[in-house]
Amino acid sequence: MYPRTLPGLFDRALRKYADRTALKDGTQSLTYGDVDDRSAKVAAALVTLGMEQTDRVGVLLGNAAEGPVMDIGIARAGAARLPLNPQHSTQELQYLLTDAGVETLVCNAA
Repeated sequence: MYPRTLPGLFDRALRKYADRTALKDGTQSLTYGDVDDRSAKVAAALVTLGMEQTDRVGVLLGNAAEGPVMDIGIARAGAARLPLNPQHSTQELQYLLTDAGVETLVCNAA
């Protein structure tokens, strides 16, 4: 029987294919095991920050391997993801974050 939640499906797939390549970007390659470990750390960090189920997390990342890792970690924490486009203006991003009631924003240095 398959798990009935998205995080449960991720857990099953990430562990079943732990040694296979899951993601590649211009600078790194991650196995499913790597994604499992990193996304579990993301989920734990969000919970440590006080994230509760149904809280909203804004994700402002470019096209990099961190994006899917972040998405899985957010799902594991039970939160909702708001994808944000780095090409939007500061004013547009501020409106989106406020309108959606985002409690936490994840971004990279860029």
